[in-house]
Amino acid sequence: MAEQCLLVGIIVLAFLLMWATFFVKDSKLYIGFSVFSDFSPHIGMIRSFSYGNNFPTSYSHYAGEDIKYHFMFQFMVGNLEYLGLRIDYAFNLPSMLSFISAFLLLYLLALKITGKVGAGCLACLFFAFRSSKTLFTYLAGLPSGTGVLQALAENTAFLSDTPKEDWGLWNLNVYCNQRHLAFGLAVMFLVILLLLPRVYEMHEKVDTPLRLCIDSMKQIFFTKDAWSIADYRTPIAAGILLGSLSFFHGAAVIGCLLVLFIAAIVAEHRLEFALLAAITIGMAYLQTNFFMKGSAVSFDF
Repeated sequence: MAEQCLLVGIIVLAFLLMWATFFVKDSKLYIGFSVFSDFSPHIGMIRSFSYGNNFPTSYSHYAGEDIKYHFMFQFMVGNLEYLGLRIDYAFNLPSMLSFISAFLLLYLLALKITGKVGAGCLACLFFAFRSSKTLFTYLAGLPSGTGVLQALAENTAFLSDTPKEDWGLWNLNVYCNQRHLAFGLAVMFLVILLLLPRVYEMHEKVDTPLRLCIDSMKQIFFTKDAWSIADYRTPIAAGILLGSLSFFHGAAVIGCLLVLFIAAIVAEHRLEFALLAAITIGMAYLQTNFFMKGSAVSFDF
């Protein structure tokens, strides 16, 4: 029952977030107040694919500039519109599916790690909110006699207690204006789930009473199973998937590789992790060379 309620809640939340901020009505395009600044370049990029031929890609707002932003989600939406799907459906449906997938895969990840449904539900709940004391400081600062529910209902700004928090990047609004974020998180969680069994295989071998700590170290670092590749299919498939994500959401790729690096330290068959990373980095490098003329970052001294 808890899982069904969680699924319904995630679907309803995804629908409200996406369709309340972007929709077409009476042939007019409506964009929410909290997302219009980001949607100006996003929609420009989408229409450069659905109405134009912007490939190899350049910024639609800056003529002659190569692309240094992960634009593939907009490319996908533009192709859906080009194939006949109305722009709000082309944008909102993939956004909803990405959002739902990210939360469900997070639930599955928490369930795999803990074996408890409650942990999965709490992971989704906490994932939807920022770990900040802002709400409590806001409520504490309300004038005496002010109704809490009324104050929250009448509030028209992002609650802010730390620098730049009033931008809205640390709450659910980020899934509305950065539609590709949930897509990147979903792929990241999926790749981690694919490699998670290797961590448990090592855990089962060292999770027994050992006379000396050195025996455990030998098992972790100096055995054939600790390094050898047992199955090429999973790391190759996961590497291709993660490498393809580079221009959907580059930060998710970096974050996933960092998590897998830590996991590989305590996992079996570490060369599978290395193979995945090599494929991912290789694909990211090829895409970067194709889409970008120079470096995405530069140093100024």
